[in-house]
Amino acid sequence: MSLQNPTLRSLWKTASLDTRANVDWVFALKTLSSTVLCLSVGIIFWTKFYPTDRRGTRSLSDLPGPKGIPILGNALQIPPKGPWIKFTEWAAQYGDIYHINIMGRQVVVLNSARVAHDLLHKRGTNNADRPGMALVRDHGGWGFNLTLDPYGEDFHVKRRFINQTFNPTATKKHLSLMYTNLRLFMQSLLRDPAKFHSYHKMYEKFITLARCVIWL
Repeated sequence: MSLQNPTLRSLWKTASLDTRANVDWVFALKTLSSTVLCLSVGIIFWTKFYPTDRRGTRSLSDLPGPKGIPILGNALQIPPKGPWIKFTEWAAQYGDIYHINIMGRQVVVLNSARVAHDLLHKRGTNNADRPGMALVRDHGGWGFNLTLDPYGEDFHVKRRFINQTFNPTATKKHLSLMYTNLRLFMQSLLRDPAKFHSYHKMYEKFITLARCVIWL
């Protein structure tokens, strides 16, 4: 076929460009598919053979437990309603102490009161830490919450403050202060019942601040 005709030459060039574009797209898709495949294999290999906790030591995968699937672990095996039923079924098969994998997070399940008391009370110092929740604690504004603190010096200081401030003996010292402020609260409420929520917040803040001052 002769390409002397300008129209034919134009069509030929267009077809050539489309062919090169298609080849480029096919090459890009193949490269992307290869990259995704390599990453998937790497993640599966890592979670399968190198499960570590956040301190870099071997995880608790040596404990018995149900087998999961790569990446997700046992997440899909736990029903959203009544998960304790599934935990009880696993306990009958694996014992009172077993582990499950929730998307890479190793979770130890204690399925009897005796085991829980032995590990959390008698050996509480060895098992007192908790998983980190950076999104909630560090970035969500809940760093003040004692229940989210890792086990350490800061945790001990906060717990000591709570124990010294809210134990039964210390609470008796605050009764007169609470009664005095309660009378003021009731008098304010009688004058203007519509401001109940405002007065209630003031009462709570006053009691909290007064306890802090007394403790200091």
